Amino acid sequence: QQQQWQRHAAEQLRRRQQQLEAKLAADAERLQRQRDEANRLRAEKAAQAEARRRRVLETAQRLQRERLQRLKSGAAAAHAVQPP
Repeated sequence: QQQQWQRHAAEQLRRRQQQLEAKLAADAERLQRQRDEANRLRAEKAAQAEARRRRVLETAQRLQRERLQRLKSGAAAAHAVQPP
């Protein structure tokens, strides 16, 4: 009777340990997926910020070139109108 009870208790403990190990593995997997997703979102956000920064820079450079071109055109026009 005592041995049977001990075997039963040992079996219950073994099953409980398996359940806990399975839960631990599932939790670790879920945590890793969340970490991967967070990293992916962070990288995506960084890429968007970089693209935005690049667009702003390109726009600023284009506006600067256009302004310089207008100044040159204006200077050339003013020079052309002046008598030699």
